[in-house]
Amino acid sequence: MQNLKKARDYVSQHHVASDTRPRFHVSPPVGWLNDSNGLSEFQGKVHLFYQYHPYDIKWGPMHWGHQVTEDMVVWKDLPVALAPDQWYDQEGCFSGSAVEHEGKHYLIYTGVRKQENSSGQIEVVQDQCLAVGDGVDYKKVNTNPVLTGNLLPDGFSREHFRDPKKLIEPILGLD
Repeated sequence: MQNLKKARDYVSQHHVASDTRPRFHVSPPVGWLNDSNGLSEFQGKVHLFYQYHPYDIKWGPMHWGHQVTEDMVVWKDLPVALAPDQWYDQEGCFSGSAVEHEGKHYLIYTGVRKQENSSGQIEVVQDQCLAVGDGVDYKKVNTNPVLTGNLLPDGFSREHFRDPKKLIEPILGLD
């Protein structure tokens, strides 16, 4: 949570004036925007999340930026939704999806970390993680990661176990 607060504070202090940003195109308040993810409807608004590095204008540890719209034209910045602040996402919170279920907004994302393998080499590991929120604030679940690369058959890369789409339904036991 400390990294999330740090990111939110940084964005608040360094955001670019809205009159200098594109009017009809999603842009970050400050920093670097990459892949969009988690486009979803929740509580009557369309939410768009995106890969985000608030501290620089180039790629860095991925956060999830967050904007919302009622008309798909005017977008409003919301606080950073996810920051890499746990052992399972220490290298970044990569792409994923968002869905509404029973009045809550669920984000499933790729947590990225580095670890030493059995040969003593450092490898990148990507696992699937879950956060639950109210449309503004999101809390990572205590059972993260909810799906790990350990489930992959031999020969499959744990480094490319990412970008889940609608994977949340089996996790929640939905039909």
